[in-house]
Amino acid sequence: MDHLWIPRRIADEIYERIITEDQSAVVYLIEAPAGMGKTFLARDLGTRLGSPTGYEPAQRGKIAWSGILDIYDPDTNSNQGMEQRLIRNLPQSGYEFDAYKEARTLYDAWFKGGVTGGSLEEQRRAVETAFAKGLEEIAKDWRLVFAFDTVERLEWAADPTQKEMGLFDDTASVMGWLIFQISHLRQGVVLLLGRRADRFYEALTKAVERANEDRAQNGRPPIELYRVQLGPLDEAELKEFFSDRMNRYPVLRPLLAEDLRILLARQTGGNPLLLDLALQALVETGDLTHIRQALQAPGGLKAVGRALIGAYMNLASPERQTLLRYLALARNGLFTDLLRFLEPQWVDDLIRELERMETLPFIKVRQVSAVVPGSDERVERRTYFLHDAMYTLCDEVLLTPEQVRQDSRRILTWYEDHIAEASMAQRGRRAFPAPDLLVDSLVYRMRVDPIAGYQWYLQQSDQAIRGAQTGLDMRLRDAMALFLVSASSEEEPGYSLSSLIDRANVETLFPELVDDFRLDSATQWIKRYTIRGKMDLARRVGKESLSVAEEMHRRDPQRYALPFAEFLLWYAQAEMYGYEISKAEEMYNQIVDLIGDRYSPAELAEISSKKEGMDPFDLWRLCLVLGRTYNNLGYMRWMYQGKYRRAIRDFQRAIRFFRIANLEEELANSNDNMGRVYALLGGEFRSLQLIQNGMGIRKKLRLSYREALSANSLALALLRFGRIDPALRAAEDALSRFRRAEVDRGIGLGLLTRGMIYRNLADMWREQGISPDDAMRFTDLAEADLKEAVRIFSVSVQEPIREVQAYNELACCYRARHFLLIYQGASESEQEIALAQGRTWFRRAIKAATEHNYTVEELDSLQDLAVLTTRAGQYEEAERHLEEIRGKIPDEYKIREGVGLAEVPEADRVDAYYRLMGQVELLAGAIAFERGRIRAGSPNQPAEIPDREALLETARHYLLAVCYFNEYSGETFVNRLTYARIYRRFQGCPPDLVREITQEHFPRWIEEYRLPPELAQGLFQDVFGLF
Repeated sequence: MDHLWIPRRIADEIYERIITEDQSAVVYLIEAPAGMGKTFLARDLGTRLGSPTGYEPAQRGKIAWSGILDIYDPDTNSNQGMEQRLIRNLPQSGYEFDAYKEARTLYDAWFKGGVTGGSLEEQRRAVETAFAKGLEEIAKDWRLVFAFDTVERLEWAADPTQKEMGLFDDTASVMGWLIFQISHLRQGVVLLLGRRADRFYEALTKAVERANEDRAQNGRPPIELYRVQLGPLDEAELKEFFSDRMNRYPVLRPLLAEDLRILLARQTGGNPLLLDLALQALVETGDLTHIRQALQAPGGLKAVGRALIGAYMNLASPERQTLLRYLALARNGLFTDLLRFLEPQWVDDLIRELERMETLPFIKVRQVSAVVPGSDERVERRTYFLHDAMYTLCDEVLLTPEQVRQDSRRILTWYEDHIAEASMAQRGRRAFPAPDLLVDSLVYRMRVDPIAGYQWYLQQSDQAIRGAQTGLDMRLRDAMALFLVSASSEEEPGYSLSSLIDRANVETLFPELVDDFRLDSATQWIKRYTIRGKMDLARRVGKESLSVAEEMHRRDPQRYALPFAEFLLWYAQAEMYGYEISKAEEMYNQIVDLIGDRYSPAELAEISSKKEGMDPFDLWRLCLVLGRTYNNLGYMRWMYQGKYRRAIRDFQRAIRFFRIANLEEELANSNDNMGRVYALLGGEFRSLQLIQNGMGIRKKLRLSYREALSANSLALALLRFGRIDPALRAAEDALSRFRRAEVDRGIGLGLLTRGMIYRNLADMWREQGISPDDAMRFTDLAEADLKEAVRIFSVSVQEPIREVQAYNELACCYRARHFLLIYQGASESEQEIALAQGRTWFRRAIKAATEHNYTVEELDSLQDLAVLTTRAGQYEEAERHLEEIRGKIPDEYKIREGVGLAEVPEADRVDAYYRLMGQVELLAGAIAFERGRIRAGSPNQPAEIPDREALLETARHYLLAVCYFNEYSGETFVNRLTYARIYRRFQGCPPDLVREITQEHFPRWIEEYRLPPELAQGLFQDVFGLF
């Protein structure tokens, strides 16, 4: 017999189901304590199907064996790793996974380009669905047999938040992915082998029940799910076991008397691995008396284990002693390169001895796929592990905490060197260097220095989550959760992975680790759900974890100020994206107060100049939290509240903190945001410079999607400053990139921007020297873009603020068309259709804005609607809209006779109200002017120059408008928005009336409204001085 295992009866039963060609889908969850022979069972089945050792894939007839995929291995503890291994291992005709490969390529391109949110999450789901379809295609011709080992790690890798909230169906994790694939299996057999995993079984059962409902509707047999407890060797199996071992080790023949065999079976409980450990101790020591006494004593098995390890350390060759120690230390496997680094002088002798040890029952040998630094290529690496039970034994008997820390530091050095090498090879590429190395190094970092290791984990996890590296994020999380299992107290012999060494190190060096991870895991779930666009789940985690986070901060405010602040940051961001603006603002302000209580103003002021005074990790976390908080406050005040000056102050604060911690993409984001706000205020140089700065950073980081976002921002800014041609080029560039990336949100933004530009070309046809026919063509182009943008933001992406903006722009497009139709003398029916379309879409914009409390957007749409009705000559309706706007803007933003403009503190100041009031006065002036033309002429033939009262009324409204705009943004903005309109309307004004307005009425109005005297100079002198 070439193999170590004894055939088990359950293996025969499973084998019969495998070879039964009945199109059934059967799932076996085979559970047992450590050492009971689960992996041997899978290997037995694999060899029956043609695999040399059971680990390798094989085919027999039309049955395909996947090989054994161990959840613990670096190349199979991620979704993509599982997918790639199965694609290599399963028979194919060549086309089954084409759709999967296309979906995976697009997903990889998206996250490398900086795409995040719902679009990327939707594409991730498309990847796993395409993979399931690929398996379904293969299953049409083959009976597939899958074997997944160590599945208990799927459950043990769950963090506290995941356990408390039952977040086990998230398919970004291997557990969720595996359950998804099983529930979509066409036919075949799935073996899930591991220690007890109740939560995994419960989640799998629910998924299978849902799948079977669908299968019943489609006339397919249900998935059969069996939970099997693999028991100890029975009497017949024990007899065969002892016979096999005496044949392998003839030295045992005279030693294994019947009474000793009975004693061994009783004391080991028939556990094959424990039996083998005891027999190995007997083989190595030859001391029958000592082994018999050890077995009969309390805790006898532990004593036998000590005897075995003692024999190795006292009697075995130096090579074998060294290898046992390294095998016990290298929890993620021992392999030639690592061994060469640890023992360069003796490596050849050690490798030869390691190969001889392969036959030992407590040694596992697997071909692990490892990434070649600087490429996506993988190579097979022969890797050696101890059995889990042997790791536990070595921790108790062979190793000490201090020894583990010292030797783990040497192992960590190998990983650090190779991570650095991979980073150099990766330079200039948008990806994390050597994710396998990062994940595998974590356990050694935690063993060397659990505090520094945990801080490293939090930073790497944050980068992975914000970089949309979902696979790396979940693998890092799994590795940290498994270390915590290792550092916990053992719950049940044979089922726990608890390590005496890790427990002692954590209790001594980092007793707060469990509590820290409890809070940080909640933050990470909110963060990952937010980045993936799952706002409902993000808010749920925040809401249900808030009381725990608050209690931890109350208990130790010094320790938990920053972790609690980061929790609030991401919870607030989830609420903000869920359009609970006031709730988000309250939490952002709470963060600022919280950090203000933890750090004095002087400490915060000195951060940029005296970094050495603060722990580097605390500095990074503080800058990330405060920077993001201020950036989000700025975004909220800009996008939802119209507080533009306050937003700029917030962005400036954010940039300061991002610069300190060198958070480049965050810095690019704040630059872009602030540039957009300066564009609203008319600050052309600052606006364009900041947006281009952000674009430069994103280009350097190779974030192609985010670079396209910058191009889109640049187009909007250029449009604000009337630079139509470069704005259109920038918009075309952004949209082209968005289309290549196939990201709906990006395409929607690009279409919205280009539609705005086309609409502005139609509106500004006179200024741009465009013929009315070409202007009409631009309305057609704008309409096509904006209708598609409406569809995207109302259906595909569901982003209400963009939906409102798209509605309003589409309405403005119809407004421009209506005006052109009037100018061209089109039929009344054509004019009425355009007018009705404009009204309809403005009403939709107003309704949606009202529902989401977007007051500024609501009033903007009302003002645009008033422009439409003014152009249609429906002045009473237009005035009602203007009056409605005035009624919704607080009095402190209005110029009142005898009072003037009140002083509004910057903290409360809504800058957009001043702009809106200026637009109201401009339009009121236009209405007064047009009514005066009618009075001076007739409704059918208005006069060129209105009557005297209309000119005086128009001048008064324009004076007030200039004051509002000046308060909003200063003279530059005033000139851009008002000069041409005032000049156009007053160029035919009689000189005597000009003198009267400038010398009598302006001074009187300035006095009545308490306006700044300089308003009678500058702009008005330039205009009126022309005559």
